[in-house]
Amino acid sequence: MFGDRIAVWSLLVPTMSLGLAACSSSLPTCRNPVAPVLISSVGLRPPQDFWKTHPDGAVRLEARIGADGKVAFVRVVSTSGPDYSAVAAESVRQWRYAPATCDGVATPTDLTVNIRFSHDEKSD
Repeated sequence: MFGDRIAVWSLLVPTMSLGLAACSSSLPTCRNPVAPVLISSVGLRPPQDFWKTHPDGAVRLEARIGADGKVAFVRVVSTSGPDYSAVAAESVRQWRYAPATCDGVATPTDLTVNIRFSHDEKSD
């Protein structure tokens, strides 16, 4: 697939910035916030020749996790380039979470996801 080059993806999932905005607007206070938990992820799938033309890189995404645990939207915060962003966002859109809860009620949540693209030269 990559010859003697092995692509290694490192998903730093998730670096959490909990935004329980929906909880705070619908309930006066949240005494027991619980962060979402990643239950299903899809690995990065760059185009076949990606590593021939792209060095290591990183993408920081902001994602909204719905009360149903699905990724509702993804926004690129920072990136090593548009190709990295496209691959990272496509992967994250397919992830599923046990949703965040506020006092036991599922609620939409914003979080930050950092994805690092790296490859090592290794012999098969």
